Amino acid sequence: IKIGFSQTLHRRVIGLAKGFPFNLNIMGVIAYGSRSDERKLHRRFAKLNVKGEWYRATQWMIDDLMEIIEPTSFDLSQWYV
Repeated sequence: IKIGFSQTLHRRVIGLAKGFPFNLNIMGVIAYGSRSDERKLHRRFAKLNVKGEWYRATQWMIDDLMEIIEPTSFDLSQWYV
């Protein structure tokens, strides 16, 4: 799971997708989140950190995130080049 802040989600997903061996899936967003919110999430899940903003997914983490994010149903297939 990647926890990150972006003001341009479309551009961010395209940037991440380049060279990534799997299709990305957006679980959800915090519509009015801030960099401060991002830092809080990074601290909260620090023990699950793999590298940078990437985290090992656990049921605890997913359950916790689902309480604060707005689930999305973005179709990202048209974003991949």
